[in-house]
Amino acid sequence: MTSGIGAAARDAAVRPQDDLFGHVNGRWLAETTIPDDRAVHGQFELLRDGAEIDLRVIVEEAAAGNAPAGSPARKVGDLYASFLDEQRADQLGVRPIAADLAAIAAVGGTGDLLRLMGRLQRQGVGGAVGLSVNTDKGDSSRYVVYLSQSGLGLPDESYYREEVFAGIRAAYVEHVAVMLALAGVADDADDAAVGTVAGRIMALETRLAAGHWDVVRNRDAVATYTLVDRAGWVHLSPGVDWCERLTCLATPDGSVDEVVVRQPGFLTAFAAALRDFDLADWKY
Repeated sequence: MTSGIGAAARDAAVRPQDDLFGHVNGRWLAETTIPDDRAVHGQFELLRDGAEIDLRVIVEEAAAGNAPAGSPARKVGDLYASFLDEQRADQLGVRPIAADLAAIAAVGGTGDLLRLMGRLQRQGVGGAVGLSVNTDKGDSSRYVVYLSQSGLGLPDESYYREEVFAGIRAAYVEHVAVMLALAGVADDADDAAVGTVAGRIMALETRLAAGHWDVVRNRDAVATYTLVDRAGWVHLSPGVDWCERLTCLATPDGSVDEVVVRQPGFLTAFAAALRDFDLADWKY
């Protein structure tokens, strides 16, 4: 009977009692090259790649099959076919999200904005503050709501401040401008006092990024666990009426009596940005 543990990566020249990691992974480290299109490589990446290939086979079989209408296989196949229908997507334009764009345009104050953030989050649209549910790291017998920093279009906060990413920042602003044009959003390029819409979006994201924790601090299991009650949550973000957002998010009674705030300082930074930036910038 085989153990199921791969032995090809082992380095027999290294004794496990001297260096267990080197013994188990030595040959793999010496012989493996990170692909040019990736920053990291390993078994988790290989598992993900394999899962994507398997998933593609499943959805292509569903799309090619003739499953009964309304069945799970038919729904998967129809969704995949619609995703590949570029001509239909071009014809539709922004019509599928017209109601959401109208709701954004109708926002008249921060209360409206927070309510809309809650409603959109129920649809899977992220906002400045992420909300998720997972096992409580301080009490594994229960689940708890986690609040996390969010609101950035670039990978993390370093892209907004480090000089090495200056070219990416410039390209990102150009990309945002193109997306706005495709959505039919007018630019303010002729108004030097206001600045372009894309530039204002970048300024807001840069402000939010300044309140983000960096990737190293985010790996600190202790620092990223701050359990607070509703009063403590509100205290971290003065002036933000979270009830507005939670009403439209439709959280069950008692589900946010306690939450884990992963980056407490970001909630404070978010509250400050909500006060300091024009409502129009948030709507964009």
